[in-house]
Amino acid sequence: MAAFAYSSWENLPEDARIASRADWRGPRLARLRALIHQAGLLNASLQGDTRRAIDLHEDEWLDEQAFIALVLNPGQS
Repeated sequence: MAAFAYSSWENLPEDARIASRADWRGPRLARLRALIHQAGLLNASLQGDTRRAIDLHEDEWLDEQAFIALVLNPGQS
């Protein structure tokens, strides 16, 4: 894990907080965030009032094209 020059977890930039997870969730969530950011879909912070959830477990893989299609075309899947 990379060392950060921040005094607490709360002061880390959002991308660093996500990627710093010590288990399988860090890389998985960092990749999902990159896909969402690449499409320019969401701009809410981690403190935002809107919540979205997709359950992915450690042994499951994300179909990236299906995920992008779902996010780009909500309500049509």
